Amino acid sequence: MKIFYNFCLLIFSTFGFAQVGIGTTIPEAALHVAGESATVRLESLSQANNVLNDGTKLAPSYVEKNGNITLSSSQTGTTSISIIDASSTFSSKVLASNIGASNTTTNIYSYQIITQAESFIEVKYSLSYNIFASYNMGNQTGIRIFDGESRQIKTFFTITGIANEFGQISQNYYNISTNGGSGTFYNNGFAYITLPAGTYTINFYANIAGHVNNTTEVLFGGAESLLRLRFYQ
Repeated sequence: MKIFYNFCLLIFSTFGFAQVGIGTTIPEAALHVAGESATVRLESLSQANNVLNDGTKLAPSYVEKNGNITLSSSQTGTTSISIIDASSTFSSKVLASNIGASNTTTNIYSYQIITQAESFIEVKYSLSYNIFASYNMGNQTGIRIFDGESRQIKTFFTITGIANEFGQISQNYYNISTNGGSGTFYNNGFAYITLPAGTYTINFYANIAGHVNNTTEVLFGGAESLLRLRFYQ
């Protein structure tokens, strides 16, 4: 009878102190991660695996009623809306040219998104640019246009797996003065797309049109450009 008593005491003691310690042998909670600089990594919340983590700023986390940790602030059964500021996509300046042709299309920027479920997506962009007859990326100087010939600057974007061109916007430009035609211009476009769960690349394009005898070079992007994405799930 004494042996049976000690065995029961051992079982209850084990369950009474069933705690896990990481970095400590004396855990003070069910899960105790010790250390002043200790961190916890959840791969399901990383940029690669979660559309609500854009990888450029901290993503707030939430605890659902059942204790699960999520980046979505919405409860199950309601629409989840998240906004991503992807303006850094346009931070580096890109030169697109139309030389000896009626028009030329250039892929200037790309941005990847991941949807974990079917989503309705709103894409808005404001792409800044400057127009030149020629531009040297090395010394960052250009020659202004003053020949009086019209140029058309068109921007749009595509999404992998979809043939459509979205967010199309175009502006015409001409100048006859050697002192005029400077300054920054903007193409502002938007579109709404429904996408099933998956990984997609948004490709932004510039189409530059003009007379075949004229050259046109357009410098796109920089700190003044914006890209916003809103996800409805």
